Amino acid sequence: MIDELINNSNTEDFYQNCDLITESYSFNTKEKIFELIVSVNQISYGHPVEYQEWKITCKETMKINGFDLDLMMPYVKMKIMDKHPLLWLYHKDELHYELKGTPKNIYELGFDLINMFETETGNWIPFHEVLWNFKQRLKAGKTTISIPAPLQKSLEKILNKQELSFKLTEYSSGEEKGYADKPETKILMFGNSDVSPYEYNLGQPYIIAEDFKAERIK
Repeated sequence: MIDELINNSNTEDFYQNCDLITESYSFNTKEKIFELIVSVNQISYGHPVEYQEWKITCKETMKINGFDLDLMMPYVKMKIMDKHPLLWLYHKDELHYELKGTPKNIYELGFDLINMFETETGNWIPFHEVLWNFKQRLKAGKTTISIPAPLQKSLEKILNKQELSFKLTEYSSGEEKGYADKPETKILMFGNSDVSPYEYNLGQPYIIAEDFKAERIK
């Protein structure tokens, strides 16, 4: 029934006359099962809406984000995706580089890298999470970095621009990635394409898991 809930949430009638509210959630860390209770509420005085409650069950859950506030508006349009920058960790190879040298302009390097993450990942992968303490490590004259494979061409272009020496030392792929080898993972996002594409981060709530089910409980 998850398809029914998703389809309803994307209708014009739902967006104009209803709101989605987080009632509660729980996460069984051992079983990796996340359960989310959401309610459908009327917001239009001139259009009666039947109150509903739905339980969404997510199995093999890897990540949960953005359900701290009960009011979901404007992110009430649900969508399941199997391709998204947030899934690169679980779907794509990880590349490990060794860097040597001093950049021609460290501030330009920083700007280009930040711009790369914004452009290529829609800010879903924050710069600081991948290239933590990058400036200080680079000043030492030698450092290592790891990035998702889809960023390879853009990264190497930036490094060449700064005349930095780099060497691809290792690929992490499949089972070599350990817990991150989850090719069946998908993302259930509560978004709104009228406000922002699902591919760009404006704080939309989401769940990364392998299976999503929903049942109406009220």
